[in-house]
Amino acid sequence: MILLSVIPSLPTWMWAMLDATLLVILLSPALYFFVLRPLMLQISERKQAEERTKLAYVELNQIFNTAADGMRLIDKDFNVLRVNDTFSTLSGVSRDEATGKKCYEVFRGPMCFTPDCPLIRILGGEKCVEYEVEKERKDGTKIPCIVTGTPFREPDGELIGIVEDFKDVTIHKQAEEAIHESEERFRSISTSAQDGIIMIDNEGNISYWNEAAERIFGYTKEEAIGKEAHIFIGPEGYHEAYKKGFSDFKETGQGSVVGNTLELSAIRKGGEEFPVELSVSSVKVKGKWHSIGILRDITERKRIEKEVQSLKQQMEFILGATKTGLDIIDSEFNMRYIDPEWGKIYGDPAGRKCYEYYMGRSEICPGCGIPKALETKTITVTEEVLVKEGNRPIQVTTIPFQNEKGEWLVAEVNVDITERKKAEEALRAALMTAEDERLKSKSIIESIGEPLGIIDTDFRFVYQNKVHRDTYGEHSGKLCYKAIKNRDKICEGCQLAECFRDGNVHSKERVVPRGDGPPLYVVNTVSPLRDSSGKIVAGIELIRDITEWRLAEESIKLAHAELDQIFNTSADGMSVVDKEFNVLRVNNTFAKLSGIGQDEAVGKKCYEVFRSSECHTPNCPLTRILGGEDRVEIDTEKERNDGIRIPCIVTANPFRGPDGALIGIVENFTDITERKKLEEQLLQAQKMEAVGQLAGGIAHDFNNILTAIIGFGTLLKTEMSKDDPLSNYVKQILASSERATKLTQALLAFSRKQIINLRAINLNEIIIALEKLLSRLIGEDIELSTVLADEDLTVMGDSTQIEQVLMNLATNARDAMPDGGQLTIRTEIAPFDNEYIKTHGYGKPGLYALISFEDSGVGMDVKTRDRIFEPFYTTKEVGKGTGLGLAMVYGIIKQHDGYINVYSESGKGTTFKVYLPLIRSRIEEEKSADISIVERGTETVLVAEDDAQIRDLTKHVLEGFGYQVMEAGDGEEAISVFNENKDRIQLLILDVVMPKKNGKEVYDEIKKIRPDIKAIFTSGYNAEIIHKKGILEKGLGFITKPFLPQELLKKVREVLDK
Repeated sequence: MILLSVIPSLPTWMWAMLDATLLVILLSPALYFFVLRPLMLQISERKQAEERTKLAYVELNQIFNTAADGMRLIDKDFNVLRVNDTFSTLSGVSRDEATGKKCYEVFRGPMCFTPDCPLIRILGGEKCVEYEVEKERKDGTKIPCIVTGTPFREPDGELIGIVEDFKDVTIHKQAEEAIHESEERFRSISTSAQDGIIMIDNEGNISYWNEAAERIFGYTKEEAIGKEAHIFIGPEGYHEAYKKGFSDFKETGQGSVVGNTLELSAIRKGGEEFPVELSVSSVKVKGKWHSIGILRDITERKRIEKEVQSLKQQMEFILGATKTGLDIIDSEFNMRYIDPEWGKIYGDPAGRKCYEYYMGRSEICPGCGIPKALETKTITVTEEVLVKEGNRPIQVTTIPFQNEKGEWLVAEVNVDITERKKAEEALRAALMTAEDERLKSKSIIESIGEPLGIIDTDFRFVYQNKVHRDTYGEHSGKLCYKAIKNRDKICEGCQLAECFRDGNVHSKERVVPRGDGPPLYVVNTVSPLRDSSGKIVAGIELIRDITEWRLAEESIKLAHAELDQIFNTSADGMSVVDKEFNVLRVNNTFAKLSGIGQDEAVGKKCYEVFRSSECHTPNCPLTRILGGEDRVEIDTEKERNDGIRIPCIVTANPFRGPDGALIGIVENFTDITERKKLEEQLLQAQKMEAVGQLAGGIAHDFNNILTAIIGFGTLLKTEMSKDDPLSNYVKQILASSERATKLTQALLAFSRKQIINLRAINLNEIIIALEKLLSRLIGEDIELSTVLADEDLTVMGDSTQIEQVLMNLATNARDAMPDGGQLTIRTEIAPFDNEYIKTHGYGKPGLYALISFEDSGVGMDVKTRDRIFEPFYTTKEVGKGTGLGLAMVYGIIKQHDGYINVYSESGKGTTFKVYLPLIRSRIEEEKSADISIVERGTETVLVAEDDAQIRDLTKHVLEGFGYQVMEAGDGEEAISVFNENKDRIQLLILDVVMPKKNGKEVYDEIKKIRPDIKAIFTSGYNAEIIHKKGILEKGLGFITKPFLPQELLKKVREVLDK
């Protein structure tokens, strides 16, 4: 039964076999343990392997279907084998619908049926194809995509088809179009601006002149650009002041006019002087200050202001002549304004209540119209008697309005009605004849300086005074609504109708259109006219013009709104602080910088909101402004409420009232966090560059010295017998020189001037040779262990640079274990197949040597891990790390066509994995060449070398092997010697770096004379003149200093025989 439960699904023939087996088991227990039981285990393991395969397939299927990019698998006959969900969304074709169709039927593009088709290119042998194209969806819409095609192969390497990856770049394209549109918009705004826009360079010359400036001044752009700006300013008395101010501006970017708006005179092309309004700002371009001026022709505005002033004077004259007063009073009955003529009578109104000012009372006057007007927000009309003027009677029209601060005020029009009162008394006393009353009433009405009309209950004009007739025309007997507004029925909300209905006085403000001109703002006051029985027989309409007052109110509102928008949309933080250090106002940017809301900041002390070390010191900007300074700018760090410190440039300017009195200061906060970071990075880069240049220079000079030492030492060795007691000394000299050579190569690698010397190397051997050095490097408190692969791991590499990688990684591990720990270096073979590449997203198929660096250190978080290979990025203290160690590792591995990854978590250590492509080449052992077997020659060689010792060595070696040698100490001498012996010289040996002309320049010059001339270049480091990216330029012989005599002779023979 146990056996049946283990294998429940065997075929019939196997059951028979099992019956026999059971019999054998019963007969022989040993047979069970040695035959049947292993078979059962094998079947069980096979089922487990099948389950793991199914699980791997499910995981792969999930990765494929949840990929962010569209993916499609195509066979060699263009048939779609499979697509993922993202592809279906992109193409508009379902997965089932796409499968089995030709690829060009599903998501068509312009490259279909052309040689650029990815499948055709991959069938032609390309490894990867990437291109940008517009693909057509099922519904006809087109989507811009980046398409990447890679081969899809069988495990044996046979090509099945391709995998295509479709990345939707619609948003990227839209961003590009938005940038283009923004540039066009700026160009359009500048061109169509009504104000002149002028830019002045650091020398005071005009560098930009828009079309509005051409129209305003009459000068074309070609005539204006390049001219000095002051010639457009008049009169000439301003020119010297301008030059002096600009001289200061060009050094600091500051000046009395910068950031301000001023009015001055300018000169047109014809010499005409005209007024302009100029706003000036500064901008730094390539380290120099330039100014930008926005200029507006205000000729028309000045004319209107002059007319307004004249009208104001006329109005004040009329008010004075008619004894009509105008005042403004707030809701607390405080006097805010009084016209000049009444001011002469009643004196200064500042700080006085209206009832005390006019009446000498200590409380509100009975029947005062102000409370009603403020409560109902409508115009009220009352009558008062001015006690201080001998009980002079006036009619008070109270007009409520709201100022730009939201306060409700009233404007009172105080019309003297003394004559009217006298007339009324006279009329009541006289009442002798109706004619006398009519004539006197008419005389009184005619004397009123505002339009006045009498309209009967049928809405017909029965009377108009002269001002009314002059303003609206003669309309006696006509319907008012027809005559004035050309309507067929009475107006909506007609005051006359309301007056006839309730018998009260009604006032209303309305707007009267005036053709193409600005509208007329008026206040209509309608009073009932009664007969002797008290019956309303007509209405009296008085029309008062308040246009100037209303326009002034609108201008104030607009100016306030503009200031509000500028303040809150500024890129810098701004705050307004009073003289007691109280915050009056802050903008949105200030709130973001300080971390405190706008409403929360207002009312607090400035040092409670955004603190710095200058607070409560003489360097505080507010303290300095209160001390008399006009402008203060400091570079400081401001502390937010959450403790974060932000470097800022704080600029403070006085905030003054209309009378010039100091109210407080306006502070501008410019966040310079990014600038500070860039300055630190630049300083670090400059330091590293200086060290690199020093190291490269020392190594180059040292290579020249080593060339002579090794060369002459080798010659000395060849002249000595093997049993010469001094030969051991020579060997020690040459061995020490070889170590010095490796030292110079390391210096050159640090300075990035080292030639990449690629050869077959065994990574295991390099690690074994370097193990003792690494142990000393990481210290005794860190245990180093190596677990190396049994096979040789042969790669094409530069052993010096690979050693540098190992040392940098070991140093990094040491710094991650300040209290000691474990460092393990492992090597193994890692195969990269298509599945691996799909899973990890990088690599090319093949075998790789894997070097793992595993430490038990502090580890790192995701943010640090994502930036670990960035140049200058370091988590160490300032001065403890350059941020270049791992960046150098990354660059070296990439230069070797390898890959590097890091795996780490905070508190769980770090593992770096380095992958380098394996090769099958055998490692050639370095053998010291025997100079005696080098082939001799008879050719003539020109040696150009500025170092006399190396030149003598080279000459001695070559002549010792039969060559004829000519010498030159610099580039120009080399060309001269060649010109004199051009038919004899068959080879050039040129130092790369020489005085007057370098080796490459000498070669190019001689090649013009002898195109077939052969050359060998020598250098202590890789100069960019003859190398590109560290690889020797093809076709040019090269030998690195220091070199052995036999290396030189071999290279000479090799180049001559080529």
